[in-house]
Amino acid sequence: ASFHEQSTSPFLLPSHSVSIVDCRLSIVDCHQQATMSLALVAFVVIGLCAPNPALSFVQRPNFITPLQHQHFYSTTRTAKPLSSTSLFTSVKADSTVQTDVSELQKLGFKQEANKWIWEGYEIHNEVTKSNDGKDLGPVLLIHGFGCSTRYWRETVKTLANSGYTVYAIDLLGLGQSAKPSEVYYSINLWARMIDDYVQDIIAGKGGHDEGVVLIGNSIGSIIALAAAAGDHLDDPESTGFLCEDERVRGICMFNAAVGLNSRGVANEPQWNPFQRALIRFTLSIFDILIFKNRLLLEYILNEVVTEDLLSSSLRALYKHNPDRVDDELVQSFLQPAKQEGAVDALGQIYTNDPGATPMELHEMYPEKLDRIPLKLVWGDQDEVAPVTGGVGSYYIDRANDIKYSNCNIEVVKAGHVPFDDNPEDSNGALMKWLAEV
Repeated sequence: ASFHEQSTSPFLLPSHSVSIVDCRLSIVDCHQQATMSLALVAFVVIGLCAPNPALSFVQRPNFITPLQHQHFYSTTRTAKPLSSTSLFTSVKADSTVQTDVSELQKLGFKQEANKWIWEGYEIHNEVTKSNDGKDLGPVLLIHGFGCSTRYWRETVKTLANSGYTVYAIDLLGLGQSAKPSEVYYSINLWARMIDDYVQDIIAGKGGHDEGVVLIGNSIGSIIALAAAAGDHLDDPESTGFLCEDERVRGICMFNAAVGLNSRGVANEPQWNPFQRALIRFTLSIFDILIFKNRLLLEYILNEVVTEDLLSSSLRALYKHNPDRVDDELVQSFLQPAKQEGAVDALGQIYTNDPGATPMELHEMYPEKLDRIPLKLVWGDQDEVAPVTGGVGSYYIDRANDIKYSNCNIEVVKAGHVPFDDNPEDSNGALMKWLAEV
């Protein structure tokens, strides 16, 4: 994770113009900045700098500047009738825990906070719907690294107010979900979890067999792609739930990341073999010094991370409206970082295999992903996953390719969390797209 300014510079250089020395100095500079103080390290540790293509200062020569955002007003539509075929199997054991949702109730919503038992672990999830009985179908919100269901607050209200049944889930190891140390955290672990959740809870218990829309932020976007593609399946002969029979109606990605962690940057296509090896070596050293040092990591989470530090760090991510960072948001990041198991989970997530990039997933599973409508909403001031990075450039090219008419990208004034930083424009773009899916 870094704040390398070249990643967002308007002066974009072709890859052949960047020397090996430039690459080495830029990488070293990134990590000098990231280790200038324990405060900045703490900021990185708790996941506010999600998988980051900021090292991707080498831009492809054919980069196309995206069109600037135009405001869209949300619209509603008639719900599709349920099909006669049941899509669910037996529901895993789960218990329902009611929480204080007075604010949502005053707005005319009904929300349940649940504990779903998945492979023996408690998974926090929430279901929100309008009290008027309208149901335009299910959507599932998948958060990014270090985050939880809480920062979807404005998106939940917008979707439920328009008549959608909104499911939001805390990934295993994050938020209010269990944080076991004995599992191997990966994109595909979470993709398998999402696949099972849709089958057991959304289609099964919820009775929604018309398909689901997946909405992700940062690594949540890659998890949605991996689940829809079935990349998590160990056996080539086995079939996942979501990757069959058009059970994914669409995928919306807010500021998509390149991988589970910064190691994914090395898999971007613009690097030559030497540069790729150098990036991996540098990140490995950084991992050994910080993220695999359990004692240091534990000290940082327990002694260095404070409400004031976290608030300041979040405000740096909310480029459009930093005043959106309130006590509720700060506590949604701070409390999970203090829970038992957080040190091991976060350490793993920052050092484990980054998994396939979005570009690699599209290349490996064209028959499954090409048919799914894709919407990308990207904050123009994001320094964590800049739209000028490898992933953003890929989707801009894809959206401009006539072969992929069901893919489009929209840039709004925001940072890494556009749906909460600038909810009016970001969620407005989402709602216009949903009305057409």
